This record gives sequence, C-alpha cells and structure tokens, in this order.
Amino acid sequence: MRANVVALLALCAVIGAADTVPAPATLYPVNGGEPVEASVQRVTLSHVYMKLDAGDGATADSEKPYRAFSRIEYAKPEDVDYIKAKLFYEKNDFAKAMEFFRAAAKSAKWQPLREESLALAARCAVNLKKWDDALAIIGELEQTYGESIHLPEATSMRGEAALGKGDAAAATAAYKKLVDSHAWGAEASVLGVRGQAAVARAGGKPGDAAAIVAKALGKSVQVDAPGYGALALQYGEDLIAAGRKPEALAAFESMTLAPIDGSEQAAAHLGAGKLLAETAATADQLGRAFDHACLAVVLRGADGKTSAGGRQLARDVVAKMHAVAAKDAKFKELVDKEYQPYLNNL
Repeated sequence: MRANVVALLALCAVIGAADTVPAPATLYPVNGGEPVEASVQRVTLSHVYMKLDAGDGATADSEKPYRAFSRIEYAKPEDVDYIKAKLFYEKNDFAKAMEFFRAAAKSAKWQPLREESLALAARCAVNLKKWDDALAIIGELEQTYGESIHLPEATSMRGEAALGKGDAAAATAAYKKLVDSHAWGAEASVLGVRGQAAVARAGGKPGDAAAIVAKALGKSVQVDAPGYGALALQYGEDLIAAGRKPEALAAFESMTLAPIDGSEQAAAHLGAGKLLAETAATADQLGRAFDHACLAVVLRGADGKTSAGGRQLARDVVAKMHAVAAKDAKFKELVDKEYQPYLNNL
C-alpha cells in the first residue's frame, strides 16, 4: 500500500513538472566544501534531484541528500508573474501577491519556483485571513507536490487556517503531524510546538502553552534548531500571561546567555529588564535592569523595535534611580557620574 502511495506522489510531481525545465542553482555543502553548480529539477525533504555538467555539453542525473546542503541559491528568475508577486508581497499587498503567486504556480518554468509560489500564495491567504482560500491552496500543494520541502510550512499554515476558522481539533491535528514527523527535521518540530502552544493560548490557557513549550525546549527542539529563539521568547511571554513572572525572568536571563541570534538575545534582555524594572527598588536591582536595557540597544542584530524599547526602558530606570538617589548620597554620585552620562550617549 505504501509503495502505491509513494508511486502516486512521484507521478504527481512528474505531472506538475511536465512543462518545466531544471533551475540553475548553486548548492552549498554543510561541511563547507566547494559549492556545487547544478541544474535543479526538484527538491524534496529527503533529496535534491539535479543535473550536473558531465563535460562536452553533456549532463548527468544526480541525487544528493537534501540535508547535505546548508542552502540552495537559484539564479535570478525571469518569470513575470513571480516577479510581480514578489514585488506586491514585499509591499504587503497580499491580495495582489496571492493573485500573481497563483499564476506563477502554473507559469514559472522552474518546478522549485512553482512550489514556492503555491506556498507563498497560501501565506498571503493566511495573512488576509482568507482561511478557505488558504486551505484550498495548501491542498493543491500537497496533492501536486507530495514530497515538497514546503510541506512543513504548509502544514503549519493548515493549522493556522483551522484555528482561524475556530476548529481547534483540526489545528491540533495539523500541529501534531508536524511534531510527529521526525523525518521532516527540526524546523517541523519547532512549527508544531509553536502551533500547539498557539492552540492552548487561543483557548485562554497561557500556562498550558508555556508547559507545551517547556517540554520541547532543549529536548525535541534543540538550541541550534531554527526558530528556537523565537519559541523561547514566546515561552517567557506565556509565563508572564500565566502570572509566573519570576519564572519568566529566569527564562529571559537564561536566553541572554544562549547561542542564539543577536536579535533574539536583545529581545530577551529587554524582557528581563522590563520584569526587573517593575519591582526594582534598590540600587542593585535598578542597576541590573539598566544593564539589560542597554544591552537590548547595543547588541549587534537588535532590531529597531527592540532598540527603541531598550532606550525607553533605560530612561525609565534612570528616572527611578534619581528618585532612590535623593535619599542615598553615594548612589546619587554613581547615578550622576555613570548612569546618566551613559544614558545620554545611548
């Protein structure tokens, strides 16, 4: 039975690619070896199917494990529908972008571009909260390209659309599929855990959402998994929503030391600083809050929103420092000579 299903999926992919040509691409090995120049026919969650230069104008078919490469860079596309779709997408005009992505899914000459176009069309529909359109496009992607590398994201969007329609059971089923699909990789696990937590959160249970994430962090979702940092940040926010601020503070401070993206470390510093500032009443407590606020601003990779939040927090903390310093001459000297000048130059 399974052999028949696999054969059917392969046939769908062949039919979907009947009028496409291989896509010129550069593939970068995970081990840092020499990049591979190839013409990519299709990419699945397990393999890259491509043609390599065999000399004298000839090519040879080749297939390599998908995870042998850190990334695949395609040549600049020339398909008009796809180019228009990307322009509208970048302008957040998701209605127009969806229209042209759906067209590109049929007109693009490279199969990888057709698959990506369907996935992005679904994302546009989700952004527009057109849940039925999203589910229809996702179904088309699954049926036409049954082994697509976009299946994890598509399954996550299926969960989003189901939750948007108020069908928590269908959303839970989609996210469980992601968590259980170990062959889909760490990215799928992150999407699944994030989705399961979203279902709990939508049901007014932030504590349950936090428990779902806590169970996964460092276990099924390792710190080097793409999306770990964003998931850990949401964990802190769920703890706050559940009234467990001391645990949230510990989570944020732990994140500031984790080997994650600089923007996420900065956001963790901001989260920790805000929690400390809420109850800070002593010089030491205010100093810790100020340090976190400043790091949220100066860490490389911090985004504009986080930096702005860090500066505002630093101003608020220094204002509290001046109030405390009014009754502490030694601390007043420290505030005037160190904290206030640093704030002025932040």
